[in-house]
Amino acid sequence: MGAIKPVHGVNWLDGVLANCTWGGVRLRDVLEHIGVQTNSNNPMHVCFASYATPCQDDTYYGASVPLEKAMSLEDDVLLAYEMNDEPLSAEHGGPVRVIVPGYLGARWVKWLDNVNVSTQESPNFYQQRDYRILPPHVETKEQAKDYWPKCPSMAALPLNSVVATVYRLSPSTLFVKGYAVPGDAGNVETVEVTADQGATWVPAQITYQEGKWSWTLWEAEVESPAETGRVFCRATDSSGNVQKREGEWNMRGVAYSAWSSRTW
Repeated sequence: MGAIKPVHGVNWLDGVLANCTWGGVRLRDVLEHIGVQTNSNNPMHVCFASYATPCQDDTYYGASVPLEKAMSLEDDVLLAYEMNDEPLSAEHGGPVRVIVPGYLGARWVKWLDNVNVSTQESPNFYQQRDYRILPPHVETKEQAKDYWPKCPSMAALPLNSVVATVYRLSPSTLFVKGYAVPGDAGNVETVEVTADQGATWVPAQITYQEGKWSWTLWEAEVESPAETGRVFCRATDSSGNVQKREGEWNMRGVAYSAWSSRTW
Protein backbone atom coordinates (compact mmCIF):
# COMPACT_ATOMS: atom_id res chain seq x y z
CA MET A 1 0.00 0.00 0.00
CA GLY A 2 2.94 2.29 0.58
CA ALA A 3 3.54 2.21 -3.18
CA ILE A 4 0.25 4.10 -3.66
CA LYS A 5 1.05 6.77 -1.08
CA PRO A 6 3.22 6.84 2.06
CA VAL A 7 1.59 5.34 5.16
CA HIS A 8 1.98 6.06 8.88
CA GLY A 9 3.30 2.72 10.07
CA VAL A 10 5.18 -0.33 8.93
CA ASN A 11 5.47 -0.82 5.17
CA TRP A 12 4.22 -4.40 5.21
CA LEU A 13 5.50 -6.31 2.19
CA ASP A 14 4.68 -9.69 0.70
CA GLY A 15 6.89 -11.82 2.94
CA VAL A 16 5.37 -11.09 6.37
CA LEU A 17 3.75 -14.50 6.65
CA ALA A 18 4.44 -17.99 7.97
CA ASN A 19 2.64 -21.33 8.05
CA CYS A 20 3.04 -23.25 11.33
CA THR A 21 1.50 -26.09 13.30
CA TRP A 22 0.41 -24.91 16.75
CA GLY A 23 -0.25 -27.00 19.83
CA GLY A 24 -1.89 -26.01 23.08
CA VAL A 25 -5.20 -25.90 24.90
CA ARG A 26 -8.39 -24.40 23.55
CA LEU A 27 -9.11 -21.03 25.15
CA ARG A 28 -12.74 -22.17 25.19
CA ASP A 29 -11.88 -25.06 27.53
CA VAL A 30 -10.05 -22.77 29.96
CA LEU A 31 -12.92 -20.28 30.03
CA GLU A 32 -15.54 -22.98 30.49
CA HIS A 33 -13.49 -24.49 33.32
CA ILE A 34 -13.85 -21.25 35.30
CA GLY A 35 -17.54 -20.90 34.48
CA VAL A 36 -17.53 -18.37 31.64
CA GLN A 37 -20.60 -18.50 29.39
CA THR A 38 -21.63 -16.56 26.30
CA ASN A 39 -24.70 -14.33 26.35
CA SER A 40 -26.00 -13.03 23.03
CA ASN A 41 -27.85 -10.24 24.83
CA ASN A 42 -24.65 -9.00 26.46
CA PRO A 43 -21.65 -9.30 24.10
CA MET A 44 -18.36 -9.74 25.96
CA HIS A 45 -14.68 -9.62 25.06
CA VAL A 46 -11.66 -11.66 26.09
CA CYS A 47 -8.72 -9.33 26.79
CA PHE A 48 -5.09 -10.44 26.68
CA ALA A 49 -2.11 -8.67 28.21
CA SER A 50 1.66 -9.10 28.06
CA TYR A 51 3.87 -7.12 30.44
CA ALA A 52 7.11 -8.71 29.20
CA THR A 53 8.48 -5.52 27.70
CA PRO A 54 7.50 -1.85 27.53
CA CYS A 55 5.93 -0.82 24.24
CA GLN A 56 6.37 2.32 22.18
CA ASP A 57 2.84 3.61 22.75
CA ASP A 58 1.71 1.90 25.97
CA THR A 59 3.11 0.38 29.15
CA TYR A 60 2.19 -3.14 28.01
CA TYR A 61 0.90 -4.94 24.93
CA GLY A 62 -2.79 -5.80 24.90
CA ALA A 63 -5.47 -7.03 22.54
CA SER A 64 -8.90 -8.62 22.67
CA VAL A 65 -11.30 -10.79 20.70
CA PRO A 66 -15.05 -11.23 21.05
CA LEU A 67 -15.99 -13.86 23.62
CA GLU A 68 -18.11 -15.54 20.96
CA LYS A 69 -14.97 -16.02 18.86
CA ALA A 70 -13.02 -17.43 21.80
CA MET A 71 -15.82 -19.88 22.68
CA SER A 72 -16.38 -21.17 19.14
CA LEU A 73 -15.35 -24.78 18.54
CA GLU A 74 -14.93 -24.04 14.83
CA ASP A 75 -12.57 -21.10 15.32
CA ASP A 76 -9.81 -23.02 17.15
CA VAL A 77 -8.57 -20.18 19.39
CA LEU A 78 -5.64 -21.55 21.41
CA LEU A 79 -3.40 -20.81 24.33
CA ALA A 80 -0.39 -22.26 22.54
CA TYR A 81 2.73 -23.75 24.09
CA GLU A 82 3.98 -25.74 21.08
CA MET A 83 5.07 -24.73 17.59
CA ASN A 84 5.83 -27.31 14.91
CA ASP A 85 5.71 -30.10 17.54
CA GLU A 86 8.33 -28.45 19.76
CA PRO A 87 8.02 -26.34 22.93
CA LEU A 88 7.22 -22.75 22.03
CA SER A 89 10.42 -20.71 22.20
CA ALA A 90 10.65 -17.25 23.74
CA GLU A 91 11.50 -15.89 20.30
CA HIS A 92 8.04 -16.88 19.10
CA GLY A 93 6.12 -15.84 22.22
CA GLY A 94 6.74 -18.69 24.65
CA PRO A 95 6.12 -20.08 27.09
CA VAL A 96 2.46 -19.31 26.21
CA ARG A 97 0.91 -17.14 23.51
CA VAL A 98 -2.51 -16.61 21.99
CA ILE A 99 -3.37 -18.08 18.59
CA VAL A 100 -6.45 -16.71 16.82
CA PRO A 101 -6.66 -18.41 13.40
CA GLY A 102 -8.08 -16.16 10.72
CA TYR A 103 -7.36 -12.96 12.68
CA LEU A 104 -4.52 -10.56 12.09
CA GLY A 105 -1.35 -11.18 14.10
CA ALA A 106 -1.88 -8.12 16.31
CA ARG A 107 -4.42 -10.17 18.29
CA TRP A 108 -2.03 -13.13 18.72
CA VAL A 109 -0.51 -11.83 21.94
CA LYS A 110 2.93 -13.26 22.78
CA TRP A 111 4.41 -13.85 26.25
CA LEU A 112 0.91 -13.99 27.69
CA ASP A 113 0.56 -12.81 31.30
CA ASN A 114 -3.15 -12.18 31.76
CA VAL A 115 -6.54 -13.19 30.34
CA ASN A 116 -9.59 -11.19 31.38
CA VAL A 117 -13.25 -11.35 30.34
CA SER A 118 -14.71 -7.87 30.01
CA THR A 119 -17.75 -5.97 28.76
CA GLN A 120 -15.37 -3.82 26.70
CA GLU A 121 -12.57 -4.36 24.22
CA SER A 122 -9.03 -4.14 25.54
CA PRO A 123 -8.27 -0.51 26.46
CA ASN A 124 -4.71 -0.94 25.20
CA PHE A 125 -3.36 1.48 22.59
CA TYR A 126 -2.82 -1.31 20.05
CA GLN A 127 -6.49 -2.28 20.21
CA GLN A 128 -7.93 1.23 20.36
CA ARG A 129 -5.57 3.40 18.28
CA ASP A 130 -3.96 0.99 15.86
CA TYR A 131 -4.98 -1.67 13.31
CA ARG A 132 -8.15 0.10 12.25
CA ILE A 133 -9.05 0.89 8.65
CA LEU A 134 -9.41 4.66 8.52
CA PRO A 135 -11.23 6.41 5.64
CA PRO A 136 -8.96 7.26 2.68
CA HIS A 137 -9.36 11.01 3.19
CA VAL A 138 -7.70 10.72 6.62
CA GLU A 139 -4.03 11.41 5.89
CA THR A 140 -2.52 12.74 9.14
CA LYS A 141 -2.38 11.70 12.79
CA GLU A 142 -4.26 14.87 13.70
CA GLN A 143 -7.09 14.02 11.30
CA ALA A 144 -7.14 10.45 12.62
CA LYS A 145 -7.96 11.47 16.20
CA ASP A 146 -11.68 11.82 15.48
CA TYR A 147 -11.86 8.52 13.61
CA TRP A 148 -10.17 6.03 15.95
CA PRO A 149 -13.32 5.57 18.08
CA LYS A 150 -15.58 5.49 15.01
CA CYS A 151 -13.80 2.78 13.03
CA PRO A 152 -14.01 -0.83 14.27
CA SER A 153 -10.94 -2.77 15.36
CA MET A 154 -9.62 -5.09 12.69
CA ALA A 155 -10.30 -8.77 13.17
CA ALA A 156 -10.10 -11.06 10.13
CA LEU A 157 -7.66 -10.32 7.35
CA PRO A 158 -8.96 -10.10 3.76
CA LEU A 159 -8.61 -12.75 1.08
CA ASN A 160 -5.19 -12.28 -0.48
CA SER A 161 -2.64 -13.77 -2.85
CA VAL A 162 0.95 -12.97 -3.78
CA VAL A 163 3.23 -13.57 -6.74
CA ALA A 164 6.44 -14.76 -5.09
CA THR A 165 8.63 -15.63 -8.10
CA VAL A 166 8.46 -15.45 -11.87
CA TYR A 167 11.03 -16.64 -14.39
CA ARG A 168 11.16 -17.73 -18.02
CA LEU A 169 10.84 -21.41 -18.91
CA SER A 170 11.12 -20.85 -22.65
CA PRO A 171 11.09 -17.94 -25.12
CA SER A 172 7.28 -17.85 -24.85
CA THR A 173 6.47 -19.26 -21.40
CA LEU A 174 6.74 -17.87 -17.86
CA PHE A 175 6.71 -19.98 -14.70
CA VAL A 176 5.00 -18.25 -11.77
CA LYS A 177 4.75 -19.34 -8.12
CA GLY A 178 3.14 -17.80 -5.07
CA TYR A 179 0.82 -18.19 -2.11
CA ALA A 180 -2.72 -17.25 -1.13
CA VAL A 181 -4.44 -16.90 2.24
CA PRO A 182 -8.17 -16.92 3.02
CA GLY A 183 -10.25 -14.27 4.71
CA ASP A 184 -13.14 -15.12 7.03
CA ALA A 185 -15.60 -16.16 4.29
CA GLY A 186 -14.10 -19.55 3.38
CA ASN A 187 -10.98 -21.23 2.10
CA VAL A 188 -9.11 -20.37 -1.08
CA GLU A 189 -10.76 -22.19 -3.98
CA THR A 190 -8.81 -20.98 -7.00
CA VAL A 191 -5.89 -18.76 -7.97
CA GLU A 192 -5.54 -17.25 -11.44
CA VAL A 193 -2.60 -15.58 -13.18
CA THR A 194 -2.48 -13.04 -16.02
CA ALA A 195 0.38 -11.58 -18.05
CA ASP A 196 -1.81 -9.27 -20.16
CA GLN A 197 -3.32 -6.92 -17.57
CA GLY A 198 -6.31 -9.19 -16.94
CA ALA A 199 -7.45 -9.70 -20.54
CA THR A 200 -6.95 -13.46 -20.11
CA TRP A 201 -6.47 -15.54 -16.96
CA VAL A 202 -4.70 -18.87 -16.50
CA PRO A 203 -5.83 -21.12 -13.62
CA ALA A 204 -2.96 -21.96 -11.29
CA GLN A 205 -2.29 -25.43 -9.93
CA ILE A 206 -2.64 -25.62 -6.15
CA THR A 207 0.38 -27.52 -4.83
CA TYR A 208 -0.25 -27.28 -1.08
CA GLN A 209 -3.27 -26.63 1.10
CA GLU A 210 -3.86 -28.29 4.44
CA GLY A 211 -6.96 -27.42 6.42
CA LYS A 212 -9.01 -24.26 6.63
CA TRP A 213 -6.28 -22.19 8.35
CA SER A 214 -3.44 -23.19 6.03
CA TRP A 215 -1.87 -21.04 3.39
CA THR A 216 -2.32 -22.17 -0.22
CA LEU A 217 0.76 -22.60 -2.42
CA TRP A 218 0.29 -22.45 -6.17
CA GLU A 219 2.14 -22.39 -9.49
CA ALA A 220 1.27 -21.68 -13.10
CA GLU A 221 2.71 -21.50 -16.60
CA VAL A 222 1.73 -18.39 -18.54
CA GLU A 223 2.34 -17.64 -22.20
CA SER A 224 4.07 -14.32 -22.92
CA PRO A 225 6.73 -13.71 -25.57
CA ALA A 226 7.38 -10.17 -24.33
CA GLU A 227 10.91 -9.57 -23.07
CA THR A 228 9.65 -7.67 -20.03
CA GLY A 229 6.30 -7.16 -18.38
CA ARG A 230 4.26 -7.62 -15.25
CA VAL A 231 2.37 -10.69 -14.09
CA PHE A 232 -0.63 -10.47 -11.73
CA CYS A 233 -2.50 -12.99 -9.60
CA ARG A 234 -5.92 -13.05 -7.92
CA ALA A 235 -7.64 -15.53 -5.60
CA THR A 236 -11.25 -16.64 -5.21
CA ASP A 237 -12.64 -18.14 -2.00
CA SER A 238 -15.34 -20.74 -1.39
CA SER A 239 -17.98 -18.02 -0.96
CA GLY A 240 -17.26 -16.60 -4.40
CA ASN A 241 -15.32 -13.54 -3.26
CA VAL A 242 -12.65 -12.46 -5.77
CA GLN A 243 -9.74 -10.10 -5.20
CA LYS A 244 -10.22 -6.72 -6.84
CA ARG A 245 -7.69 -5.12 -9.14
CA GLU A 246 -7.34 -1.97 -7.03
CA GLY A 247 -7.16 -1.51 -3.27
CA GLU A 248 -8.22 1.52 -1.26
CA TRP A 249 -5.44 3.37 0.54
CA ASN A 250 -5.64 3.97 4.29
CA MET A 251 -3.30 5.88 6.56
CA ARG A 252 -2.10 2.86 8.54
CA GLY A 253 -1.47 0.77 5.43
CA VAL A 254 -3.46 -2.25 6.61
CA ALA A 255 -5.79 -4.80 4.97
CA TYR A 256 -4.50 -4.26 1.43
CA SER A 257 -5.89 -7.00 -0.82
CA ALA A 258 -5.61 -5.91 -4.45
CA TRP A 259 -4.06 -8.08 -7.16
CA SER A 260 -0.43 -8.88 -6.47
CA SER A 261 2.14 -8.39 -9.22
CA ARG A 262 5.77 -8.94 -10.09
CA THR A 263 7.86 -7.93 -13.09
CA TRP A 264 9.99 -10.16 -15.27
